[in-house]
Amino acid sequence: MNRLARNGIAVALVLVLSITFAANAVAQVGLHVVGKVSRIQNAAVAMQDAIPRSLSPGSEVYLGDVISTGKGARLEILMTDGGEVTLGEKTHFVV
Repeated sequence: MNRLARNGIAVALVLVLSITFAANAVAQVGLHVVGKVSRIQNAAVAMQDAIPRSLSPGSEVYLGDVISTGKGARLEILMTDGGEVTLGEKTHFVV
């Protein structure tokens, strides 16, 4: 592969990563935090305005999130009002 092609690929990769991070930052501006993930087993994601984000312990949960768990997944969210939400596998939950 010639040098020009490698540089083009590197520039494209940087642009894609920049757009991804910018979209995530813009999506989270002005959102109301209502809880945090306290425990998780296997895969779970949250969607806000059609932008998905992976969840892990400590991830913030926002009002309006649609949380989805995968096969064999378990997820516990501690809400800011002191409540707890526990989700099992293959669940969709609108916050």
